[in-house]
Amino acid sequence: MSNHLLECVSPGHYRLNQSTWLVGPRYELQGFVGSGSYGEVCRAVDLYTDQIVAIKRIPNIMESPVLVKRVLREVCIMRRLRHPYIITLTDIFCNSPTNNSGVDLYIVTEFAERGDLCDYKGPLSPDDVRSLMWQLLVAVNYMHSCWVWHRDIKSGNTLLTKNMQIKLCDFGLARSAEETILDDITPKKKTLSRQYTKTVVTLCYRAPEVIMSQGEYNSAIDIWSVGCIFWELLMKSIYNYQQWIPLFYVRGEPVTPEDGQNYVKDGLSALADRLNVIFDVIGTPCWNDVQSVPGQKWRDYLKRLPGRAGNLRNDLVGHADNEAIDLLCRMLEFNPSRRCSSEEALNHAYFKNMRRSPDARQFMSEVSMPEHTTLVLEELERRFEQSSNSTEGGRVLMGFLTNEILYHRMEDYIRRSFLGSFQLVRHKIMKQKASNVRDHTGVEQEKNANKLRPVSGKGMQITNTEAEPAKKRVRIANVKRDFPLKSAALLAKKKGARKSKPTDAARCKR
Repeated sequence: MSNHLLECVSPGHYRLNQSTWLVGPRYELQGFVGSGSYGEVCRAVDLYTDQIVAIKRIPNIMESPVLVKRVLREVCIMRRLRHPYIITLTDIFCNSPTNNSGVDLYIVTEFAERGDLCDYKGPLSPDDVRSLMWQLLVAVNYMHSCWVWHRDIKSGNTLLTKNMQIKLCDFGLARSAEETILDDITPKKKTLSRQYTKTVVTLCYRAPEVIMSQGEYNSAIDIWSVGCIFWELLMKSIYNYQQWIPLFYVRGEPVTPEDGQNYVKDGLSALADRLNVIFDVIGTPCWNDVQSVPGQKWRDYLKRLPGRAGNLRNDLVGHADNEAIDLLCRMLEFNPSRRCSSEEALNHAYFKNMRRSPDARQFMSEVSMPEHTTLVLEELERRFEQSSNSTEGGRVLMGFLTNEILYHRMEDYIRRSFLGSFQLVRHKIMKQKASNVRDHTGVEQEKNANKLRPVSGKGMQITNTEAEPAKKRVRIANVKRDFPLKSAALLAKKKGARKSKPTDAARCKR
């Protein structure tokens, strides 16, 4: 951090080492966060919303067609996916630093205070692991329901907020897919399948079908990557590792064999080394799984491998609960058709007794969006093809990027205007309610003050509504209290009258 000096030249104009940041009056940079594959990231304050955000600066974006394609894919997907466990795109804009020498793109997202899972050094309990896995699977399930594959899920692309909430990020390699039902899967289980590029997914998180295919794979590649993250979380929870070691770690980039390539039997090729690392963990595939591999050359290669059992389950028995081990093994199935889907994983017994967020499950089903991500990305791929075949390909891509920025700015303006109007109306309603409550309270207090008065001179306070019954009760009480004395006097009077009863002689005189 000390090597990255941030200097404020003027409001909205900053200098970070040798680079110039023109973020405008809306943002105030606070410090350098890190460097990515194609840009630097700074922490900033959004002065419009008073929120902490992360700003990624991509210098001279039009210099590399590959870079602009990746950024366009990421922007298109992030602008349309709305989920609490997926990073939110809050703003995007372009600026030309000096003399139109190039166009710098700025991508503004919400800020994750704890960084990514790869660099997280804090302790993790088994409940923390369960919660993080639940959130990650919910995000993947939502993404797949929108027909989008991430294709680069790893701990470095999984961010954490201060509340330990997952934020999946970096959609530069993501693609859309058509929904098909594979022949070797039960009718209830649907998998997104399509042919795409074979160089996807970071090395240690790459599924075996990605290594062995010529671009033919399905959405199960994301589940394999999630399984790799699951293993890292379990290791962190069990052994309290400060530095996580990837499950399928191997040096060097594996080579996907092309037509005419020969395989060496002693396993010295990069591809054999890569597969051997996988098979050391999960074991060599069974005969049925080998038969399901597309391509005769791959099937012949796997048949020549000596069979061996994996050690994944044995390494975890006694350290992790059986449900966690079973879910991990199902995520790391060699055959993608037998690998569990995100929905099946969420319904696994591992999450049975978990305390879940009340609003997380509602995002698990497919949602209807005004612009379906698949259609947008299909159009994007067509634009990419047009730009490749056109002499003005850069202008075509820049036009598409400009449209995305304008659309996002319009949506952001409408959203902020709506929220501002809503908050204003809400403030007026709450103010009126508070005024009504005060008026009502004052009237009630005045009424109550008038209702209170002393009774029988004894200081007892009662209301007018209770005055008459109280008087009756007082009279009745007085009668009951005086009744014995009055009764005795009457009896005595009657007795005296009987004693002084006149005689017959006296009566005659009268």
